[in-house]
Amino acid sequence: MALLDGKPIVDVLINTQITLSPEARRQEFEALGIPVIQAMAYRRGDAAEWAADPQGVQLMDVPFYLAQAEYTGITDIQIAAATRKGDDQ
Repeated sequence: MALLDGKPIVDVLINTQITLSPEARRQEFEALGIPVIQAMAYRRGDAAEWAADPQGVQLMDVPFYLAQAEYTGITDIQIAAATRKGDDQ
């Protein structure tokens, strides 16, 4: 854990990457001693389109962004961004 004067300087880690090698990541995250949140982007439209989407997360995203993260012990997976049409990012 990152400490400054013996006190933690990080309250939570926000992971935005696909989580591969779940057992190794689980050990790393546990060693940090802080909560880890998985953030993912809705890539099929903007925030309004995400809010109107009855599914919310596409089935093809589940193995990469949801299941792998859950295998590492991350359980609070959040949509943190959306992509506007015409945006390169």
